[in-house]
Amino acid sequence: MRTPNATALLERWFNPSDLDASGIPLAFKEQLEALMHMAPDERLGKDSWVRVHDDRYRAVHFMELPAPEGPSRWALKIEEIPRSIPLPEAMKRKLRPSEVRVVTGMLTNWNDRQIASELGRSHHTVKTHVKKIFSKLGVDDRADLLYQAAHLNIPV
Repeated sequence: MRTPNATALLERWFNPSDLDASGIPLAFKEQLEALMHMAPDERLGKDSWVRVHDDRYRAVHFMELPAPEGPSRWALKIEEIPRSIPLPEAMKRKLRPSEVRVVTGMLTNWNDRQIASELGRSHHTVKTHVKKIFSKLGVDDRADLLYQAAHLNIPV
């Protein structure tokens, strides 16, 4: 059984050739078969499948379901997780496009040199953008920026 969201993720993540006859991705089937032959203590740290794709983590957690008798049953929790805190629209509206690219790097926890390298800008240019971003958004430093962005992303 699959939820519609899980089906959508699997269709986006895998080609039909990556699936076995039951429709489960071969990578998941192999890991699940290995987990089924391990004692519960041996499974620790081996019960997840995580891959980085673009700006997201693709994660699957394998969970054995309690069963009184008979073969074990498993559930797979499938999710995509952003690699950074998303930039809230309220903040984005206050910034120029070049500043948005810099603040996106900051929300990914990159330092100024990493941002400069990624954007093809000088370290000095990025430092100037960072100062302007702090002023425009009314934040004191990177930690305050991360806190404010996370706070604004909390659903009401």
